[in-house]
Amino acid sequence: MHTVCFIPLFFTFLFSSSRLASCFLLNFFLVPLVYLSVIIFDEPTNHLDMESIDALVEAARDYRGGLVVVSHDEHFMTNICSELWTVGGGKVNRFRGNFDDYKKQTLELTEKRIEESVKLLSTVNNT
Repeated sequence: MHTVCFIPLFFTFLFSSSRLASCFLLNFFLVPLVYLSVIIFDEPTNHLDMESIDALVEAARDYRGGLVVVSHDEHFMTNICSELWTVGGGKVNRFRGNFDDYKKQTLELTEKRIEESVKLLSTVNNT
């Protein structure tokens, strides 16, 4: 199984999440899983309790097709994803590394942006 996870940094959907969820559930139960090669999950763990999330993780691991996951759920992604892709600024980029590497890089970039903003504000305030 190959699972690609997208981390939505800034992502706008054309349809409401509830409509996407309804369409997914309808297709998921009406189309036999034998014929599906890829399932797309859009924030699949929203509104689920931990027991349900763990059951979904187990089912995703057992699935023999491909999964494309859009999620902010660290637990879910860490347990099923073999690749991470980031979505933001009008770009989709493959992230080389695991989710912990992604968090570390994001924290470093955020700290750098904060330092730059503080420097900018201090120069503006001094003029």
